Amino acid sequence: MSKKNLHELTDLQLTLMQEVWKRGQASVTAVHDALLEKTGLAKKTVGTMMARLEKLIERTIDAYARAVALSKSPQQQESRARILEQLTALYKNFHNNSDAGLNELISTVLSKPMP
Repeated sequence: MSKKNLHELTDLQLTLMQEVWKRGQASVTAVHDALLEKTGLAKKTVGTMMARLEKLIERTIDAYARAVALSKSPQQQESRARILEQLTALYKNFHNNSDAGLNELISTVLSKPMP
């Protein structure tokens, strides 16, 4: 039996996120209605999944921002660039395709407790 990587979304989670990304932003009702035939999920289940995904994404953004903030040595610059690219894409997906505030997040993230 193979283990699922913790950073990978399940097929169902990915389906929900794709619906949100397609719309830019979406309410629980909109996602539920759009995917009801495909998934058969109750509206409450969709809402719970979306809330959990939002927390997961917030934690992922925080972790990536911490990795970027801690990558200071010349040997880490290649890794830092890759992580920053991933962080920027993820951040923009959840901030209306804007990276406004990302630099501030990176510069202040180490002064905040981990979520």
